[in-house]
Amino acid sequence: MFPTQTDLSEEEIQLLKFDFSWNNNKKIIVFNEILDSLVIQELNKDMNRIGSRILLERFNETLFLSFYDDIYVDIQIPIKYVDSEIMILYGFPNEPYEVTCTVIK
Repeated sequence: MFPTQTDLSEEEIQLLKFDFSWNNNKKIIVFNEILDSLVIQELNKDMNRIGSRILLERFNETLFLSFYDDIYVDIQIPIKYVDSEIMILYGFPNEPYEVTCTVIK
């Protein structure tokens, strides 16, 4: 893993929303919010589950997008670079191996 290049603090990064698109998979990246629909959130509450969410996590000098399902990490994607306009993710299993996400204003 390579150190993430950024001048932003982790708190500043977590306040940003990003538009993500990779091989016809489109998603809006929002940190620390439950991503499930209201119906699923109610079901999760009844089952003592947290739900799906995206967290920003650090391992040494590398930041990661960590996709959680309840308390379990589903996917972790390393962040190569992030500023107030873009975030570059890498390490995907197929081309393109690197994805640039733009900030949603």
